[in-house]
Amino acid sequence: AQNMAMMNTEGRKQFVMEERHRQLPMLRWIARTAKSRTEKGRIALIENSWWSQAWQEDVWNVLDGVTDPMTYEPFECIRSDQCMFGQRDADSGEPVQGATGWATASKLLKQALNRSCDKTHTKTCRGQIRKDDGQPKRRSTRRRWHTRSLLL
Repeated sequence: AQNMAMMNTEGRKQFVMEERHRQLPMLRWIARTAKSRTEKGRIALIENSWWSQAWQEDVWNVLDGVTDPMTYEPFECIRSDQCMFGQRDADSGEPVQGATGWATASKLLKQALNRSCDKTHTKTCRGQIRKDDGQPKRRSTRRRWHTRSLLL
């Protein structure tokens, strides 16, 4: 509870806003690089949490209307859930949803990555893992990946 109180302080909010502003040049560079590579017929793939505020920044406007010159596939962002690629909590082994945004003009990558949770595994994928006392347990930052299913 103390950590949550610290995260909601005005000082923390100010820090987060300053950090976001500090990262704008990097996001601009990523967007320009993705545009340049795509226009040359190369593959560009941008990945970030689906819920990240970075997706809302104006820096991505340079990608509006960009298409793959061979297939005319538009550069766009799609969502996938990492549980469908085998991501599991390192402590409990339960599936972790991990909603992820992928931006690309590659039709093959969009098809391979466009996988939403099919809800065939336990409910903990969408909710929080609970400790024995019923309180939410913080998920471990360590993850187990099954890379076999990521190969194209």
